[in-house]
Amino acid sequence: MNKIKKIIKYFFILSLAAAYVSGYFLKENGSLENVQTHFPDKKIVKIGGSPDRYEIRNQNDGHLSSVLIVSKSQGWGGPLKLGTIIDSEQSVQQVIILSHKETPTFYQSLTNNHFFIQYQNKKINERFQVETDIDGVSGATISSKAFTKAIRKGAHWMALNEYNMIVEEIPIEWEFGSNEFILIVLYLIVVISSLKKYTKVRKFTLAFGLGFIGIYLNYPISVSNVASLSLGYFPNIQEYLFWYLLVVGTLLLTIIYGKNFYCSWICPFGAMQEFISIFGGVRLHLNQRTIHMARYMVYFLFWLSVMIMFITSNPSLGTFEPYATLFSLKGNGVQWYLVSIAIIGSFFIPRFWCRFFCPTGLILKQVKKIQFRIKQKMFYIGACLFEK
Repeated sequence: MNKIKKIIKYFFILSLAAAYVSGYFLKENGSLENVQTHFPDKKIVKIGGSPDRYEIRNQNDGHLSSVLIVSKSQGWGGPLKLGTIIDSEQSVQQVIILSHKETPTFYQSLTNNHFFIQYQNKKINERFQVETDIDGVSGATISSKAFTKAIRKGAHWMALNEYNMIVEEIPIEWEFGSNEFILIVLYLIVVISSLKKYTKVRKFTLAFGLGFIGIYLNYPISVSNVASLSLGYFPNIQEYLFWYLLVVGTLLLTIIYGKNFYCSWICPFGAMQEFISIFGGVRLHLNQRTIHMARYMVYFLFWLSVMIMFITSNPSLGTFEPYATLFSLKGNGVQWYLVSIAIIGSFFIPRFWCRFFCPTGLILKQVKKIQFRIKQKMFYIGACLFEK
């Protein structure tokens, strides 16, 4: 039995490594064909690179109708790329999305709220800044800012380099506000309460995590966040400080203290399940063999999810967690099916999703194990040196 487990373990590791390497070499290169697919009835001519620029001409007479400039930015899920189409009046005619790795629910919120339409007819030397002259979408704030930044980069490049227009430079400032401060305070309360064994505080931190990270911000940690880091998608820390505090902060706390604070004390989805079990649940007792076998499901789901993310180099494509759907109340049929399974299961088995399906919890559990093993080895090495 142990031999079979080792074979499966090595297969998982090697297959994930192969997926990572293949995804690296199959990354999208932003070729002319990628732009051409958006304009089947036009003639596209590349006129420059760094950034890529294209002329959009009429197929019949070759008349120049507009210019498209490709620009990139970093979103919640990874890098995104879009084309800003500029007309002869130096105004934005249209924005086309060439690729993105945002969570489908977040991106759907942008399109449903007609986010990209507001850029039409704006002069290319305007500010293009969320909360100044661009309206962000609640629940998809980071995605709103990421797409806006990409559009601004393209429009301002054209304004400066092609039309010699005056452009107001937008300085990059540290995004430290109330959300970041609240998260740091929450971490402090959780760490102190856990170490001092103030267990009664846990219900309050879970309720706050449910309200703040889940319902208000809709930013629970997902396996896609960790996959983004492993794929090298590092957003600008000044602009995405909350992202770093939440994702990297949680990993660091797990490594430093060897405790999974997030799942036990903060996770909004875990809190929802736990409160369902407390206030309305009917506890179903399963034998240990059934529980042990069922827990293997999360390993398979994690492997399948990460395989898709690595092969496509797109973390959003492998995300199956229903967090964003539940807290935004937006999603497709499959996502709502998973939400229903999690909620119904929680009535019978405490933390049903966490115990059998959650890949984020599995990652933090493995980080905790690695920390414990490293700590043991360091203690052993220290003991040997002391004896000598």
